[in-house]
Amino acid sequence: MTASLRALRALALLAGFCLMGVALLAVLIAADWVLLTRPFVTQSVHLVLSVVVATGALAVPILRGMFAFRGSPTRWPSSPPPGGLHGRLRTTRTRRRPNEWR
Repeated sequence: MTASLRALRALALLAGFCLMGVALLAVLIAADWVLLTRPFVTQSVHLVLSVVVATGALAVPILRGMFAFRGSPTRWPSSPPPGGLHGRLRTTRTRRRPNEWR
């Protein structure tokens, strides 16, 4: 597979991920709209409130996933530099490497 085809596939996957998120949000909004605008059904305040809260709870992870890699660069938690523990273990080992590998 050539590099241009791989780039095209990556772009299609990225666009598909964003479109899937938009489609899921549209379904959630449509469900809320249908629930809130149906005049021939008696609406219970408890039912409407619970569905709207559930929709909001489902929309938050979708939006966080859509915007996860946009914005500021990733901030890694403060941690010791790589090889800190490994370097200490490497200097304190007592075994020798064998002269000849079998």
